[in-house]
Amino acid sequence: MIEQTRAERRTTHRIAVKGTVTLVTPSHAQRARITNISTAGLLAHTSVTAASNLLGRSVGIELRLDGSAHEWLTLGGRVVRIEPTAVALSFEAVSDRFIHLIDEMTTASLCDQRTLSVVVVDENEQRRAIMAEAFRCAGCIVVEATTSLEAIVRLGELHFEPNFIAIADSIDGTTAGHMRTFVEREHPRSQLVMLEDSHDAPAARVRTILSTPRRR
Repeated sequence: MIEQTRAERRTTHRIAVKGTVTLVTPSHAQRARITNISTAGLLAHTSVTAASNLLGRSVGIELRLDGSAHEWLTLGGRVVRIEPTAVALSFEAVSDRFIHLIDEMTTASLCDQRTLSVVVVDENEQRRAIMAEAFRCAGCIVVEATTSLEAIVRLGELHFEPNFIAIADSIDGTTAGHMRTFVEREHPRSQLVMLEDSHDAPAARVRTILSTPRRR
């Protein structure tokens, strides 16, 4: 069932989720990554600037949210803004299924905003467990990974961007550098921090990390 008017939608709260969107016209198709979304529209990051003649046009929208078995959804919308690396869409035809998904994601997002989340990457199992427990004692949601590859997989499974990605010095410098590049490109809202050997207690190290200014 298609919602009739935008005014009938229950929420326009913008949430920062991960997902893929494809803009479709009879002569054009462009895929982009979702930056934020609501029941009214979305902002997406593009690797190639969208064609200027799309501005103001109605387009088909194929959308899928990451981190679960969410299916591809077909919506209708209009291109309302084009930037060098972004495009903004307003929705004109959305389904009850889409509204339900956004309601679920909005609830999860509000909970996520109240609780900091951390991905801890360390090949040393004992040290990783100690740091993970210190983060949990500070009230954080923690995801553990042994290697950078495992961390990338776990990041792909998450609905939302973690606040911090903490990489231990057990990860060699080259791999850590590649991980930094990956995080800056694919997870720009996450703060990358290095876990180096220290005489400080784990709780003190966690307090230092959590006090780091966070990206918006």
